[in-house]
Amino acid sequence: MPKLQDTFASFMVVYFLVNNIHVAVYHGIDNSRIKNVCNDECVQTTTDPKFNICLYEISEDIHVSSSIRLYGHWANDLTLKIHAALTFYPNATFIDIGANIGYFTLYSCTLSKHVVAIEAVSRNTQMVYKGLALNRCKGNVIVLNNAISNARTIVHMSENRYKNMGGLAVYKEELTAHAESSPNNLSWIEAITMDDILPYVATTDVVIKIDIEGYECKALESSTQFFKVKTVYYIFMEWLVVGERLRKSSTACPLAAAHKMVASLAAMGFIPFEYSPKQRILDVNKISSWTAYDILWQHKASLPV
Repeated sequence: MPKLQDTFASFMVVYFLVNNIHVAVYHGIDNSRIKNVCNDECVQTTTDPKFNICLYEISEDIHVSSSIRLYGHWANDLTLKIHAALTFYPNATFIDIGANIGYFTLYSCTLSKHVVAIEAVSRNTQMVYKGLALNRCKGNVIVLNNAISNARTIVHMSENRYKNMGGLAVYKEELTAHAESSPNNLSWIEAITMDDILPYVATTDVVIKIDIEGYECKALESSTQFFKVKTVYYIFMEWLVVGERLRKSSTACPLAAAHKMVASLAAMGFIPFEYSPKQRILDVNKISSWTAYDILWQHKASLPV
């Protein structure tokens, strides 16, 4: 396994105040901050191209880390589709919303792409930093340690009760920012909007992956400017949690909000596909019947992946 090199010692954290909310932007890697982030189990994937990634113990993560440990990859169908998308549009920035330990971020960076990784949980972002240090990937990566919501606010993250670090989700919101809260705290995280990330997206072309445990409606609600100035070819969206909670009014994506999100994406020219196990077009008027685990929102002007 490659050792962390001194050439990765440059590190900068910039906190931009936006209506009293910090945008935590990380450039580069500081070895002193990441050397004790996780255990020494950093493995090489079996993907093409291969890359190095650090894993949680099975006691904390029985899903993503365990899959990579056993098979050398995670969500292989999605991995191949993202590869195709970034091959078709080589100048696109890959935006990884809900980056977790950085699997898709590191993969895209290894493909020499611009990447904006957005991850609310600080422990996960530190795993991403260590992965970046190990890979020396040629892409340009910016990591934002924030949640994404429909407003600039403070959100409370759920605890890891099910051995799933990738399943930590926004539990509730506070309408006012607390001065004592920190963007590096596991529980209280500062949230920004999709429009707020525009300054960090270097290219006009964009490919998005969003997996934020049923909070997708909130994240896309304040993205009007983003979709006006960026050409988004594909949105890879986890639907499982959204679909399970459509009938629960207390969730971030109740049926009415989900309908609004789907109608908005359709109006912008995006077509929803259930791509696993068999790709098929979904009826935007019947979202209650969608049983897909994941959805590909493919713009009508985009090449099929």
